[in-house]
Amino acid sequence: MMTAVTSLLSAEQRAVLALWTEVNASLSAYHKLISNFGTAGLAWNAKVEAWRQLGIHSTHLKRHEQPEQTLTTIDKIQQALLDGKYGLLFADQPDYPAQLLEIYDPPPLLFYRGDKARLQQAQIAIVGSRKPTAHAQKITFDMAQYLAQAGYIITSGLALGVDKRAHLGALAQSDAEYQGRTVGVMGTGIDVNYPNHHDKLFGQIIDQGG
Repeated sequence: MMTAVTSLLSAEQRAVLALWTEVNASLSAYHKLISNFGTAGLAWNAKVEAWRQLGIHSTHLKRHEQPEQTLTTIDKIQQALLDGKYGLLFADQPDYPAQLLEIYDPPPLLFYRGDKARLQQAQIAIVGSRKPTAHAQKITFDMAQYLAQAGYIITSGLALGVDKRAHLGALAQSDAEYQGRTVGVMGTGIDVNYPNHHDKLFGQIIDQGG
């Protein structure tokens, strides 16, 4: 049974979360369901057989057959939102990154930590080798530092090597006006810091306003 934290999200938002959970973040499966049923609510309330007829993968069907597990997951997410552990943006909300809506298949939701306003600002992505040369590390750091001072948000993947140097370069600002101009994309999920020895970097990004 859902708890009182369900009031944080509308019924349709909970349905979006439910679908996203049951298709295991598969954009193709999610969009197929929305295209066929019209809304996340109608899609989630549809019978398993209706999903099967659409060619939805068997692993997704198994999750759809066990809605109580999905509801438990949503309940945990809502509790985390209530506790302020992270935030959540849906694609139909004004705070959802406008640039992301321009791609072919934007995700229906985004979990975030820190200043969500950074997601709306002009960004430049810097990614690369996990084992860069010393020269590449210096170039990456200097470039990120310069671009952040020029007003850009430096987006990278929080990985070892080039990614880390890009984040650190963006954070290395003496003027408070330019601090926090970096966004880290967390491929392992919002509640899993990976690699875990980058915990200090995660904290530094948040503390400086990223």
